[in-house]
Amino acid sequence: MTRTRRLKRSSGPLPVAVIASIVVLAPILAACSTPRISTVGDQPAAPPPPSSASPRDVGVDLFPLHIPEFVFGSPTRKPVVQPESTALVHDAGSHDRLEVMALPSGPGTAAIDFLESSPAGHQWGEVMLPVERSVFKTFAEQRSLGAYLVMLTDVDVLQGPDPVPMTAYKWSRADVEAYARCGIPPEGFNPCTDTFFLQGNSRIISTINLYRGV
Repeated sequence: MTRTRRLKRSSGPLPVAVIASIVVLAPILAACSTPRISTVGDQPAAPPPPSSASPRDVGVDLFPLHIPEFVFGSPTRKPVVQPESTALVHDAGSHDRLEVMALPSGPGTAAIDFLESSPAGHQWGEVMLPVERSVFKTFAEQRSLGAYLVMLTDVDVLQGPDPVPMTAYKWSRADVEAYARCGIPPEGFNPCTDTFFLQGNSRIISTINLYRGV
């Protein structure tokens, strides 16, 4: 699948509506108080990946998103989309303005990407968040889906500034199951959701001057 998306650019003060939307999505966009920044597009090409890597150390390949990078692990010359990831994409279903893609990852790690298109007059995440919650529940209920869950989220804000960063998250199965026991709301936020995102390993993926498609 080939995706197209605009450059992430923003200049000048943000409108009040935009600032309010950032507040609404804050627990998701800033899942960790000090997220690590992963920048692409402004750095020299990475050295060739090693010929082999331990399966448990293999990271998630972002090349299908046109980003030459691995996150949460080491690169590999033979990236593979795990069946667990494909199963979660199938579980997510089809939704207007939302694209869900399985990403290559190491064995035991389910990795999926969310991209929501948000036209003017729509709240950021209004389509993506309920689907995310459904994926969390499915992963918690089915141990066959792996030991780790990696999720990338991004909102393509149309007809306006787009300061929403692409963010990658990684949780252990224990974290997701604890979230399910605590209570996963179908939408909105609760203390269980706040705790869950604080427990996750998060990384902001900078896409400044980099297209997410061709």
